[in-house]
Amino acid sequence: MSPSFDALAWGLGWSLLTLVVFALPLWPAWRELRSATDADPLPIDDLDDGLTSYRARTVRAHLPRLETLPVEKRWPHANTRAVRVQEPLVLGQGQRAELLVSTSEVTLQPGSRVTRAVHARRLRNQGMQLPLRASADETMVLEPGSRFFRISASLILTTPLADAAPALPDEPASPAQPVTERRFHKGPMLVRVGQHVHAHLVIDGDLTLEENASITGDVKVHGHVRLAKGAWLAGALFTQGHVECAGHNRVQGPLCAEQAVHLGPHFQGGRSGSPCSISGWEVHLGESVRVFGSITAVTGGQVQA
Repeated sequence: MSPSFDALAWGLGWSLLTLVVFALPLWPAWRELRSATDADPLPIDDLDDGLTSYRARTVRAHLPRLETLPVEKRWPHANTRAVRVQEPLVLGQGQRAELLVSTSEVTLQPGSRVTRAVHARRLRNQGMQLPLRASADETMVLEPGSRFFRISASLILTTPLADAAPALPDEPASPAQPVTERRFHKGPMLVRVGQHVHAHLVIDGDLTLEENASITGDVKVHGHVRLAKGAWLAGALFTQGHVECAGHNRVQGPLCAEQAVHLGPHFQGGRSGSPCSISGWEVHLGESVRVFGSITAVTGGQVQA
């Protein structure tokens, strides 16, 4: 065998080996192309803005109007129905709906029920269990005993209404100076009576604000949070524990807790034109609570008597 033939054979061999080495990573892709084991991607609604009211708003035009249904079929006791309403509506004892969308006022009285979702211009719940999603364009009023999971409105109120509530502690509409300082606090942190902290905080422990104490800045807490009467926070609050607000507190939001959230009397979350979100494993609301935005309770929320 001549030297030139040997060189050619070695060249071809190395070339084939190189092709095999480079082709091996492509083998799974080739096999998937020949015999697909996956399905088409799931459709995603690009218009979904994440708001509680989104589904109700999108299906509103496809629902039959309540006024067009025969009287005997409007509120059946056995079978629920999805409807839209243009006039003020009061649901009384034994009246049910699966999906209710209104451009006016809706009142849910004791003994009534909406099982899937309810959306109205203004919504009042007189101590009933709200569906998984409940929303209002303007105000949502919750009376004692009201239970909920995910609610949103321009203003969520618990009775008695806010116009009878004492004034909340003063809070600047925006910080006079931008918050630039960042602090890490080891262990529990106590903000004394009337003291103000102007900084973003990470606290490796519990956080306690005594009466009329305040923080301007975003706060992350690895423990529990307690706000005494009159304490307030102008910023976001995230905690791995629970949040307990004694009363007359204000949080700019968002407020997110991995455990329970207790909002005492005359609590205010966010403000007009600057909504906030409140979420927790469970959420308990006291009297005259005002939240501009949304509340989410994973296992359920309730308005206390």
